[in-house]
Amino acid sequence: MVEALLNTGKHTVTALTRADGQSKLPEGVIIKQVDYNNPQTLVDALKGVDALVITLGGYAPEDTDMKIISAASQAGVKWILPNEWAPDTASEDLVKDVFVFKSKRK
Repeated sequence: MVEALLNTGKHTVTALTRADGQSKLPEGVIIKQVDYNNPQTLVDALKGVDALVITLGGYAPEDTDMKIISAASQAGVKWILPNEWAPDTASEDLVKDVFVFKSKRK
């Protein structure tokens, strides 16, 4: 996704990473290190961003997406696009069988 956005020449792509993050990002990506336990670092990193695409792994702490969404709201981000499809989290069996959905019930 990142390379496709960069290849258009129309987008500035910024990645939020942990200070100890090991992700390899394509050339041209602006990297902003954040501390997910310090909300102000997220707000500061998201200021001036028009759209936020959340691409968290299934093993990210369950409150991480809400921390990012809250910070994006405070920073004035206009569009938030999560990287998940919409399962029926009202289904007890589905939530029980697929651990990553447990946090989505909230």
